Amino acid sequence: MKRKAKIFLPLAVLAGAALLTAMIVKARPKVERQEISVPPPLVRVIEAERRDLDLIVRSQGTVQPRVESTLVAQVPGRILGVASEFAVGGFFQRGQVLVRIEADDYRLGVAQAEARVAQAKVRLDLERAEAELARQDWEELGEGEPPSLVLREPQLAEARAGLRSAEAALEQERLNLSRTTIRAPFAGRIRDKRVDIGQYVSPGTPLAAVYSIDSAEIRLPVAQDQLAYLEIDLGPGVADGSGLPVRLFGELGGQVRSWPARVVRSG
Repeated sequence: MKRKAKIFLPLAVLAGAALLTAMIVKARPKVERQEISVPPPLVRVIEAERRDLDLIVRSQGTVQPRVESTLVAQVPGRILGVASEFAVGGFFQRGQVLVRIEADDYRLGVAQAEARVAQAKVRLDLERAEAELARQDWEELGEGEPPSLVLREPQLAEARAGLRSAEAALEQERLNLSRTTIRAPFAGRIRDKRVDIGQYVSPGTPLAAVYSIDSAEIRLPVAQDQLAYLEIDLGPGVADGSGLPVRLFGELGGQVRSWPARVVRSG
């Protein structure tokens, strides 16, 4: 009996479980098929409006003078005086006297040249008078057209040439005298001072390095993908006063300052 119980008991358990499963499956509710509906996404509509925008392109560079030159002596001589502004960092105005070279020799040269001009004029007047006398004598005693030698035409031409040469020499002496005074070619500042009072200079001796202060230039690198924002004419350049307006900022004396500027050419 124990042996039969061991065989039929598991079979009975399995049969009961199968019956219970069949009853659960049979008793399940009927599933109805429904279509899945997807709700539309939520969106916000904004009407596009056209307006101007400032596209900022940032760059930086070093300020450089637009005009920079070296003052040199054109005549030899000893420096007698310099302006108080003739110092490194000094400001000066256009036409201001910066350096004076000893001019006594040049004033004497002008006086001598004026005397030679006066002598040449006297000689020319004498030659004209003698030529007129020669013409009158020929008209009284000669016949036909008088020769050029009789009318002293070669002597007159020589006298005229002598007067022109003397006047040119006088002009040269006056020019040398004016060059003893070195004036500022523009309004600017002294970058480097190279001579002082008492020093002897020769033609071509550098006196000072100067630069203008009316305007300055700054080379500003711009990224290639931002170049289109600037609308720069990449041609030969633009005239003064035109060009793309820009604003420059820099710290000076502990304060941030700004300057108006224009893009005048590209490199």
